[in-house]
Amino acid sequence: MLMGLADESPSSKWYVTEGVLPRHIEPEQPPMKVKPFSTIMSQAFTHTVDLVLPKEAYEIAKPNLGSKSKVLQYSRVFMSLSDILEGSFFNHYIKRGNIMMLSEGRPGTESVFSLYEGVLRLDLPKEVYERTGLLGRLTQDGGRHHLKTRYVVEINLRLPSMVHGKKGFERIVWACKNVLRTSLSWLFCDIETPTPDKYPDPLAKYHPDQESIAPAITQTNSAKVPSVATPQAKQNDKEWLGNVYEWLNFVSLQGPRVQAHDSTDPYLCRYSDSSYDAAQVCDLVSIKWTGFLPPLWIRSLFIELCTLRRSFTGPQGWFALSAYAFPTEVVNGLDGYTILQLAAEADDRGSKPDSLGNYVLWQCSSTNLS
Repeated sequence: MLMGLADESPSSKWYVTEGVLPRHIEPEQPPMKVKPFSTIMSQAFTHTVDLVLPKEAYEIAKPNLGSKSKVLQYSRVFMSLSDILEGSFFNHYIKRGNIMMLSEGRPGTESVFSLYEGVLRLDLPKEVYERTGLLGRLTQDGGRHHLKTRYVVEINLRLPSMVHGKKGFERIVWACKNVLRTSLSWLFCDIETPTPDKYPDPLAKYHPDQESIAPAITQTNSAKVPSVATPQAKQNDKEWLGNVYEWLNFVSLQGPRVQAHDSTDPYLCRYSDSSYDAAQVCDLVSIKWTGFLPPLWIRSLFIELCTLRRSFTGPQGWFALSAYAFPTEVVNGLDGYTILQLAAEADDRGSKPDSLGNYVLWQCSSTNLS
């Protein structure tokens, strides 16, 4: 079920999807066309991933959490577009490897470039686009007349025709050398590229500033937890969906109002939740990764959590995974999502006995989802 929790304003809008995960998820070949996996993969550039789960569940998952994933690293590097399209960097990282890159720039105002799954995306103002001589499409402005006309050019650099000497590729190289020639700051992440044995890393000559992403772990003691193992009829309640999402954000921000012993003056903070009347009290753990995170890693983390969830029992068998995106589009951009894996109930007939359980997915978009 898809339900829009939105008003008539042009601001960001939330959409909620409820569903049941399959009985078995193949880590290497998950169902790519169904949610929540399609949502995870559609968000190419993520700056923050936040995981919230009960401490009891965290202690069970801790020995295995992240053991199947390599240490996350990304780099900051200054390069021009022509640097990306020439020499060993192009052959090693784009033709044979799998990287993602995002340039500096404000979407809707400045030129912004990105590279994901071999597709180079150029978001250009009209005056710059006309000088490049490349073929692109007009972007939507969402009815906002103050926005200047912009065009997007998307080029699949992995096509066999994308090689030096071909007319189409040489046109792209010319545009990068003569029009889009500014050196920019890029975020660079090597998702899966074979390490060169005999030759130096093609990225090394650009002197990248490499950073590792270490998880920040915080704990909220004696937190009031609303019911996250509700019957299906309760999940259809808009008020419940809004309250649970708001509560998850308070936990992520370490807000004191979620604690059982909270004594904040209601005059200073009016936050309250009627579901607290039947809430349980337990310790919560929040794990946060901040940097330049690829969707493949987030998908691997989610599948690993779903697999480990079989060891969670009772009301402690839930977790919430949130991912927040870098802004790359003014309209139709996905700003972030939250996946809540609900705790299983013994009398829950909405799930198949061998399924991984029910989930609720919140998506934030700058406009209506198409």
